[in-house]
Amino acid sequence: MDLFTYIYDSALFGFLLFFSIVGVIFLAFYISSKLRENQNIHKAKKISKKLNYLDDDFDYESLIANKILDLHNFKIIIKSLIDMGEYEKSISLIDTIIKHTNEQESITNYLPLMAKVYLKSGAFDKSEKVLLEYLSIKPDNVDALIYLFIVSIKTKDYKKAYDICESLDELQENTKSKKLFLDIQSQKVHKEDYAEIISFIADDKPLLRAFYKFLFFGNLDYLLDKKILDKNAQALIWDLFFEIHDTMQIQNILNKNKTLGGIFVANNSFETSFEKSDIDEINILALAKKEKLDFSPIFHYICDKCDISYSMDSDICPNCFSVFSLGLKTEIINNSKERIDDV
Repeated sequence: MDLFTYIYDSALFGFLLFFSIVGVIFLAFYISSKLRENQNIHKAKKISKKLNYLDDDFDYESLIANKILDLHNFKIIIKSLIDMGEYEKSISLIDTIIKHTNEQESITNYLPLMAKVYLKSGAFDKSEKVLLEYLSIKPDNVDALIYLFIVSIKTKDYKKAYDICESLDELQENTKSKKLFLDIQSQKVHKEDYAEIISFIADDKPLLRAFYKFLFFGNLDYLLDKKILDKNAQALIWDLFFEIHDTMQIQNILNKNKTLGGIFVANNSFETSFEKSDIDEINILALAKKEKLDFSPIFHYICDKCDISYSMDSDICPNCFSVFSLGLKTEIINNSKERIDDV
């Protein structure tokens, strides 16, 4: 081995050894930090479960002052309390945390959370007060503006809600659903606007479903036009027609749009000829009926923004406060002893 090769091999070995040591140290540090994080989260969840059974005068201050948990882990406790509907305890805990944090941290992390808790609890005036305080310091915060928009809706201050939409527009936030909601609530949507609205929101399925639902309950004759209620539209709202069982009403609907026949056969309420549907669930249900199988659908209404399920009767997600964000997912339940594969 010549001198050059020896020096090269030694340098390479040293280089590899250095980075191996660095890698081991980094891995050890990462594992250690994750273990501490998991321990804190476990401790936070354990404490949050206990809090549900504690008196309202529980000494949160001692819990925080004694540094049983890092402050950021208290968000886990607060979320748990909110999920249990313990809004007063949530506010009490947030108040206490704010006293033990510096001003900037409390503004950044806890004022919006406090406003959200007030909003979920129905204390709209308190929520608005906290939001305005926060927005006076951080006027471009999108979440705070959205919360304030919801407060304005709940208090039916639609003029203020429109103004908030303008502020959100300036921040490049999509306000299609919010403006449509306001237009419907303010009765500014008229028949001559329907076609333009449908075209404008065509790429947003949850929003389109919301508008079709508005037409279903407000102007069904317009909705039944085959040019409006095509197969794509039917896939968004077929659950609404599935709940119709009155024979005379069904016949009137089919006189205007025969393509809906499969839905009424599938819901076991009507005998009629029908074309194969583009909606697989309808075809399965119709086939099951023909073969005397007891199949039924379960409709799930899922927020397109946060994946939380909530009632189709609500236009606002109770979790993320998105407007007109419900999507439809369907599950077919086989109540028969036989399986559809056996048919």
